[in-house]
Amino acid sequence: NSASEEVLDAIAARGFNLIRLSIYWHQFEPEDDNYDQAYLDDIGQVLTWAEERGIWITLDFHQDVFGPAFGEAGIPEWATNDGGLPYEGTGSFLTNYLQPGVQEAWENLYEDPFIRAAQAEAWRHVAAEYVDHPHALGYDLLNEPFGKIRPGEDLFSAAARVERDQLTPMYQRLTDAIRTVDKRSWVFIEAPNLASLGIATSLGRVDDERVVFFPHMYNTDIETEIYNGDGDPSGYNPEFFTNWAKAITTYTDKYPVPMMVGEWGVPTDRKS
Repeated sequence: NSASEEVLDAIAARGFNLIRLSIYWHQFEPEDDNYDQAYLDDIGQVLTWAEERGIWITLDFHQDVFGPAFGEAGIPEWATNDGGLPYEGTGSFLTNYLQPGVQEAWENLYEDPFIRAAQAEAWRHVAAEYVDHPHALGYDLLNEPFGKIRPGEDLFSAAARVERDQLTPMYQRLTDAIRTVDKRSWVFIEAPNLASLGIATSLGRVDDERVVFFPHMYNTDIETEIYNGDGDPSGYNPEFFTNWAKAITTYTDKYPVPMMVGEWGVPTDRKS
């Protein structure tokens, strides 16, 4: 991974004391029930370096366009069931998620009994590995979750159903698995990034005393310019922040849990 001592030094020098460290399921469990201990040891080394610098770490089960079955990283191919449906890269990170194979893979992540059990066991294994590390603050259960848009649904109605009927139960399953080996760490839960459009999440309550709501904050206008426009991220509407905060606090008002922002900003090669 890229979390070298030099990177951690730079983070500490800027006054940060918490980082989110990506951990990729396809890398630490490349085959079912076959764990790459060297990879897990590398993560443990980063935790030790972070402790030496007074930095806490949240371990993030990261995915981009689901995983390596679609040329990206995240859920391993052996835990990917695309139903034999096609995938063709669109040239856009965002619209790749709408390809039939990716959509079916998300559906089966939530609904396939084998994949559900494998995901829970993967988290149990990771939690057991780092439970005793004093600077492992907790676990971000899944980066930027998505889901299938079923017939008759649009993006927003699909997101509400996925959050309510699939994501919430998944987060409960994973939390319960973690708690079999780790009673102290925090669990961090994300919703699809619709708060950036002013849309409140339909996530339900995860029954645990140490849950953090962990949304991302991206200005949609700027994101569109970066990925699909002329690349100029300089302009934004200040009302974005007001609308985002209103959407986010609907969850914390209903379920009084801590809230932290997991991601924000623009790509690091942008200087303006």
